[in-house]
Amino acid sequence: MSVLADLPRRTKLAALLGMGCALLGAAALSFGPIVRARAASVAERHGIQLKIGQVRAGLGGVWLREVELRAPLFPGATVRVAGVRVGLGWHLNLTSVTVHGALVELAGEPEDLQRQWAAFRGNVKPDAPTTATQVRYSADGVDLVWRVRPHEPAQRVWGLSYQRDAERERVALDLAQLHDSGFELSARHPQATLLRHAGASEDGAVSRRQLESLQAEGLDVSIVLSSPSPSPAAAPAQPRGLAHPVKGSSFRPDPLRGPKLRAALAELSSWAARSLPDGAGLNLEGVSLRFSQGGDTLNFGPSRLRALRVAAQVELSLAPKAEASGTPLEIRLTLPIERGEVKASIRGGPVSLRSLGVREHDFGLIGVHLAMLQASGDITLAADGSSLAFSGSGGLDNVALQRAELSTIPLSGIHLAFRAQGTTTLDGGKLVLEDGELSFGEARVRGSGSLTRSEHALSTHWQGGVPLASCQAFLDATPRGLAPLISSLRMTGTFGVKAELDFDSEHPDETRVRLNVANDCHIEQVPPELNPRRFASLWQREVRGANKQPIEIESGPGSADWVPIDAISPNMEIAVQVCEDGHFMVHHGFDFEAVQNSIKDNLIKGRFARGASTISMQLAKNLYLRKEKTLGRKLQEAVLTQLLEQELSKRELLELYLNVIEYAPGVYGIGPAAHYYFAKRPSDLSLGQALYIASILPNPERQHFDPDGKVSAAWTAYLQRLMRIAKKIGQINEEQLAAGLTEQVAFHVADAGGGSPNSVAYPGEGTDTPSELSP
Repeated sequence: MSVLADLPRRTKLAALLGMGCALLGAAALSFGPIVRARAASVAERHGIQLKIGQVRAGLGGVWLREVELRAPLFPGATVRVAGVRVGLGWHLNLTSVTVHGALVELAGEPEDLQRQWAAFRGNVKPDAPTTATQVRYSADGVDLVWRVRPHEPAQRVWGLSYQRDAERERVALDLAQLHDSGFELSARHPQATLLRHAGASEDGAVSRRQLESLQAEGLDVSIVLSSPSPSPAAAPAQPRGLAHPVKGSSFRPDPLRGPKLRAALAELSSWAARSLPDGAGLNLEGVSLRFSQGGDTLNFGPSRLRALRVAAQVELSLAPKAEASGTPLEIRLTLPIERGEVKASIRGGPVSLRSLGVREHDFGLIGVHLAMLQASGDITLAADGSSLAFSGSGGLDNVALQRAELSTIPLSGIHLAFRAQGTTTLDGGKLVLEDGELSFGEARVRGSGSLTRSEHALSTHWQGGVPLASCQAFLDATPRGLAPLISSLRMTGTFGVKAELDFDSEHPDETRVRLNVANDCHIEQVPPELNPRRFASLWQREVRGANKQPIEIESGPGSADWVPIDAISPNMEIAVQVCEDGHFMVHHGFDFEAVQNSIKDNLIKGRFARGASTISMQLAKNLYLRKEKTLGRKLQEAVLTQLLEQELSKRELLELYLNVIEYAPGVYGIGPAAHYYFAKRPSDLSLGQALYIASILPNPERQHFDPDGKVSAAWTAYLQRLMRIAKKIGQINEEQLAAGLTEQVAFHVADAGGGSPNSVAYPGEGTDTPSELSP
């Protein structure tokens, strides 16, 4: 007889309830371990190690909290999930898996992760076939962080959501930011729908996918065209024969750049082939491009990106919104699915820059709604990605911009056309321009040549120039605002240039520079304020004082400090010609032989070591122009130099020059300079004193006196070298040379006023060496 039979009825009921509770408690205690064991078994079959923090039973399913997944064959990936709901049917069969909140972390180079993924997929044991109801998979709130290298910013994806049923997969993101060196992509709310087709695929999967739709609120691509200069420690070895071939350069050929680009395009076409059926296409709106260089940016878009698969190739096109007039500007890219050349083209216009997405002040551009562009060109990338061929032409009309390096005021009315044809290697090592031309109205610049460079060498050959055209045509082609001083001039005659350059850093002594300038220009109409004859009387001009603040001074014959040419020592005339312009008496304002030699020397030394400015050019700057360094100032300087040479004699030019240039901070004119340095009248300057004054004209703020007032030993040697040059070219005789070589030039101050030897900073003798004497 059982024990329960002997118990009272109430006691029996209590015992039964106790046993039921004990059984429910035992079941509850065993539920978590059972679920963990089952989940671990499924995960292990897929090559995954699974950790589950909490297990909770819910209505129609089970909740797993604080889940962490790792795969030994895929060590570069870690997945942490806040919560997973596993849906169960009436027969406890699996009906759905939903992920809520997860962080996916990837670490490693793309190639490493790809190898790990392939090893992981190859080791996964396939699930047993089932006829049960299809399982629905979905996810939301998933973030992804991919750190390619420890010291670089991570690639990030926020708010990924995923849904999958028997026919389709849907993937959406809140935001994705991906970047590589000089490249960044940002996608806002992208969404993709993929069709699932049953049947085995090449990789053994039970289904294949094709892209049904792709859309996004915006796709922004940023490309950096240049990067900061590397530190000196990272600078490469210099080419033989060049002291500094390219100051701050860190060029190294990248033989993988082309193959990597071609491989990326091949992957894109392969993906399109797998994802798009023949004849199918996609449209993606809101694509924007941004190019950056230094502090400048240039924007394009938003535009429409189209992708279309046609037989054995994929066609991509990028086009901005259409305008009421003109042909829309469109970029097309044709990718072969199999190996082959990649072709790109651009066609269309004229369209406004604003319609292309260019913004006001991009790269200094203003009035972008009025500026019009048209272009036609083709680019072909070799099948192996090693080289790229290009050809094209186009034009820009009614462009306006403000660039400090061009002019201090905005430029407008720019009309230019261009054409080019050539090839380049993708490693950056060689560029060949077979034919190129840039036109401003009737003024044209043509050229062709090649540039070859490596980590340790550079060679180039260029030829071209400016075809002969009327001088007035060049003046008319000048944009408004670039050269305002000379805009009212009227010129006759013609002008043209032929030029050729050969340079090899491994054979610098064989460098050849040839210039052939045909200048027959004559200025016929000159406004009164520019007429050089006005400098024959008093005039006011603005200069920088000793404190570098602008001040007004009086110049011209009759002013307090003016010295007529006949009252200036001939030694001073000799000195400025020896130091500044050896061909002053024979050229017509421009010394083209000096220009050739300057280009050659600067190439050989790899830095700006020598200029080619003449006395007439320096005078034009001092009489008419301010100190800013702009292209507009150089253009005006050239025309005004022509005007001075045309209207004044060499003696008049030399008198003006010696009376207006700066000799020390706040010291203008040869009269004050002779008094400041040597307490003498200009007529009494010795050869050594005159040469000292002339030798510092390129940088009058720097002096070369020792603390005792004497010129430093290094600078004295330089002055003696100048004396020998003067003798060699016939400016002085043997007696004058002998006297000059024995002279000790020293700073001297008159009793009344002036400075003192200690009023300027004296560099140490070891660094007191002119650039011409530098190694």
